[in-house]
Amino acid sequence: MKKIIWGMFGVFAALAFVGCRTIDTRASGYQTATEAGVAVTAPGAAVATQQPALVKGVGARPDAADLRPAQTQTATASAVLEQMRVLVRQSARGQDAEQAATLLGGGVQGALAAAGYRVVYDGRAEIIADLGVNCAPLNARGTRVVYKGDADVTVTRAPEFNAMSGQKMKDMVARNRFDVTGAPGRGKGDAIKSVADKMSAAVSPWLADACLKVGGKLEVCVVTIANAWFLSPHSDYPTRFVQRVRAMPGVYDCTILATDNVNKTMQARVVYDRDRFPDGIMNRLYTVPELNIHR
Repeated sequence: MKKIIWGMFGVFAALAFVGCRTIDTRASGYQTATEAGVAVTAPGAAVATQQPALVKGVGARPDAADLRPAQTQTATASAVLEQMRVLVRQSARGQDAEQAATLLGGGVQGALAAAGYRVVYDGRAEIIADLGVNCAPLNARGTRVVYKGDADVTVTRAPEFNAMSGQKMKDMVARNRFDVTGAPGRGKGDAIKSVADKMSAAVSPWLADACLKVGGKLEVCVVTIANAWFLSPHSDYPTRFVQRVRAMPGVYDCTILATDNVNKTMQARVVYDRDRFPDGIMNRLYTVPELNIHR
């Protein structure tokens, strides 16, 4: 009987040794048991875990973006001088006079350009020159034709400056009349050209000098504002800029030439009396807080 009991005990002991064994995997933080060939994972409370370290920039929440304008986001302004515009208006009676006036206009334009003015034939200008031209044959006998002609020239400042800016601009006018007789020419065309050349030689230097006197101390500059972060399609800054600059004593006109809301730039044309701004008009504009511009 005892042998039977001890035999059964040995059998149970052998089965326990073969069917149930424990594998220590504590190095990985888990305890895994194999029971009758079935893998069993230890409960969560028994699992050793490692808390992740918070490293800035790796797995961490980024700082909130600062949407406020940067301190370096400052509008800057600069200016360049521009030629004063002279509006030339011609009038002529008859076909011969029209031909002479056209030829005279070319000579006048060259003389004014050489004196530093820009001639325009329409639109706005600071100075207006009116040229009234007459031309008629004096002697048409034979093949030698002689023409005579005259030109009435008046130079004035543009009158709209006063109405636009409210400034009191002295009305300056220069007038003169030029009578010329052309040289005999071989036909009508040569005779008219001779009259026009003589007119141009007399009118051009006087007109350039008259523009200088009538223009007086007028000066024109183009102001460019860069990095104008306050510009937008709905911004009223251009309107306020014009109003504020025109209100400055000594400024006769201010107009916007261009605005670029994408690149944040703006250009304005300013006509002013340079004697009223001895330190330069830009130095004065920098001191106006409403304009919000800097060097």
